[in-house]
Amino acid sequence: MNRAVAFIDVLGFKQKIVSESATDLGEKYKRVIRNALEKHSINADFSKEPAIFPEMSGDDEFCISNVFSDSIILSSFDDSETNCLKLLVFTYRLARSMIVQGFLVRGGISYGDMFVDLEDDIFVGTALTEAYELEMNQEWAGITIHDNLVNAFPHIFDGTREYAGYLNCLFVKYPVPMKRGEVKELYTINWRWNLIIQKGTKSLLGEPTDWAAKVKIDNTLKYAKFIRSNPLAYPADSFDCPIEIRTMYAAEGPPGDKMPSHGDEY
Repeated sequence: MNRAVAFIDVLGFKQKIVSESATDLGEKYKRVIRNALEKHSINADFSKEPAIFPEMSGDDEFCISNVFSDSIILSSFDDSETNCLKLLVFTYRLARSMIVQGFLVRGGISYGDMFVDLEDDIFVGTALTEAYELEMNQEWAGITIHDNLVNAFPHIFDGTREYAGYLNCLFVKYPVPMKRGEVKELYTINWRWNLIIQKGTKSLLGEPTDWAAKVKIDNTLKYAKFIRSNPLAYPADSFDCPIEIRTMYAAEGPPGDKMPSHGDEY
């Protein structure tokens, strides 16, 4: 069966293992993954809110997920456009949650033949191989979409689906920095969408420990600045924004009467 598949790698895991005990890192990572995967479902009444997927209930999951060490595999339930779009939207939700919690991610999403056995945790297919190859060749923290998925489901990207204006903000074409100095024009998952960080986006990326890390961070900030300047970061009317992609806030201290504002230009 054809499916949409995302392969997501948590960046900097080796450095974290060196600087933290396995127990401390494991407990922290478990909390982060649990929080991120809880975004599988939304505790709200979809029938009373603008929604990309009004047929979903609060307990419905967007897609199949599997975590192995510092890698996450997501797979659509089938080959339908709706379920492939659900995977794309969930990838955005997961990436945003992971980044806010201090774990940068890089990923690729592909579409093609895929075998999934949940009982034995077996994931095999060309879609996974292509998603993995796309992920490993990027030179930043970000997630890109293979052209084969765009070609399979053009209506997701061409402005003809309901909520097309929001989908066009969520899936953004960008000159993606690849390894060996190559640049590829690809659709990306706009993890920066509807994200308000009191200390600013740059505060989430940390300080580079070597030149390779600096290049990745600089490329990531360049993307975030591109999103802000176009503008593709925030909805014109937050009340009309679909419930699946509404604002996430990252701020210190207990909630106050006033919503925090974003802290930098990225």
